[in-house]
Amino acid sequence: MSLMFIVESCARTHHILIARKEHFQKENQTFEDQPIRIDLSSGSEREKSHKNINTTISEDDENIILLEMSQSSDEIPVKHVDENKKYMPAQPIIFKKKYEYNELIKIYMGKKWKTAFTVILTIYLFGAIWSYVAVFGTSLTSFAPIPSITHGDKCEVDIEFTQNCNNNYLLYIVLFGIVIIPISCADLVEQKWLQIFLFGFRFVALILMILTCFVAMFNSHDSQHMSSSKPYIAEPYYFNWKHLPLAFASFIFSQTFHHSALIITEPLRKKNKLRTIFTSSLLTTYGFFSFLGIICSLYFGKKVKSILTLNWIEYSAAYDHPPFWAVTIRIIIIIFPILDVVSVFPLKVVTIGTALQNLFVPRTLKSQDKTSKMYKILFRVMAGLFPLIGAMIMKKIPIIILFNGIIACLITFIFPTILQYKSQKEAQKWFGFHKTKYSNFTSGKAGIYIIGTFGSIVFLYSAVYSIYDYFFE
Repeated sequence: MSLMFIVESCARTHHILIARKEHFQKENQTFEDQPIRIDLSSGSEREKSHKNINTTISEDDENIILLEMSQSSDEIPVKHVDENKKYMPAQPIIFKKKYEYNELIKIYMGKKWKTAFTVILTIYLFGAIWSYVAVFGTSLTSFAPIPSITHGDKCEVDIEFTQNCNNNYLLYIVLFGIVIIPISCADLVEQKWLQIFLFGFRFVALILMILTCFVAMFNSHDSQHMSSSKPYIAEPYYFNWKHLPLAFASFIFSQTFHHSALIITEPLRKKNKLRTIFTSSLLTTYGFFSFLGIICSLYFGKKVKSILTLNWIEYSAAYDHPPFWAVTIRIIIIIFPILDVVSVFPLKVVTIGTALQNLFVPRTLKSQDKTSKMYKILFRVMAGLFPLIGAMIMKKIPIIILFNGIIACLITFIFPTILQYKSQKEAQKWFGFHKTKYSNFTSGKAGIYIIGTFGSIVFLYSAVYSIYDYFFE
């Protein structure tokens, strides 16, 4: 629901900006800029007033509109809606132009809130990359320790690393940074084939984890299992109130891509299918993660590791001498999070680097090719280095995910509901309606209040409980 709030707000924004501009042109006689260019398709006069197909606004015009009108939609005078106004969109409103998430914040909430949101998003993305780097280093240290560094010490993810294991971990982080930061400075087009390969690899690894765990429940029994008959199930935790904030944080963290949703929509041709596409995507990932979590909890029980793939570190398919195919499966599953980090890290770095560049670099410098490229590389290197340093200092993945999930509540629930409320209110003032092509029964006030209230409760509960538990117990 909250993801579609962002999409709906974006769909309304193009027409709202046109309406704002026309209002200023009429109210302020000194307003000098290019006229709105209209190319109406053929049809009756009433149909023409609703089509407005090729309406465009220059970038400079938009900046003026944002500066004058972005503080609050309440500043717009309520007027009688004229059905013949040129800016009237078709009903329902359709997606015409892509705006960034932070641009929407600026349009409806103001420049200060845009800056605050950019800071929150940057912290969240830093935390996300931090957790990926920690997973990379911990997985590789547990799976492939370097004997000359660890000196025979056993490096396990849920046991405090010895000094030797920690040195091995730090070496892997440094090597990872040397390789991945130059990749992150390249354009995304140059990473296309790497991203396609790793996308397919994710599904292969997830399916193998589910299948091997399911087969083991009916074929592999040892002392950890409380059931003596098939399926072999360990004694699991059915519910633990103490870990509820971590559960919420993990759920939200694994499903949050709201900050990239509008970027994803840009290349799609059938934008009228956005609700179906996003819903099916979220249900697919939720289904995979939920089923995998349940089946692994049932089989591994209390011995399940915080990095799930490390439960396969001794996988042998119940053979004393595992065959080649069993070793292959083990390697694929173990290196899955390692390669996944290689895939995701550059994408996150690009997002952070672009956000920081837009926040700190003046527009005049962005237009200069050499200077722009220099700043792009500089901010991407900074975006990659800080999480690497953070992962060297602290590598406890549950704690990183917990605090990052709390921040994700703001991005996932709070800001989308505010955008939906404000964009609906302003569209209603200008056009007399606010329904978009993507609206359904969840788009109204009831949906806004439910999502906003739920997000606020989860955020406050998780934040207060986690701070108290971490700092005072």
